[in-house]
Amino acid sequence: MPEEFNLEEIHFVLNKLDKDQSGSINFNEFASALAKKEKLWAKDALEEAFDYFDINKTGFIERNELKLILDGSENEEIENLLKELDIDKDQKISKS
Repeated sequence: MPEEFNLEEIHFVLNKLDKDQSGSINFNEFASALAKKEKLWAKDALEEAFDYFDINKTGFIERNELKLILDGSENEEIENLLKELDIDKDQKISKS
């Protein structure tokens, strides 16, 4: 059974990522959060955020999930993020 988050937890994560307080997470905010993950949250909180963005619950953040997360971002931005964060070059972002 998938883990459920309450509204307060979701707002906490989104507020941490939404640096300009625009109400949505843009490419730069998402990339910045991932790049600074050790400084932003403890490991447990980061794992919870990853699991939240792993919409399909596959253990990876895939291209289609990035498109949903980064709504309004250009395909080039999504491809650049994927290229940067896809350490093992399998076209998805792994937790480890």
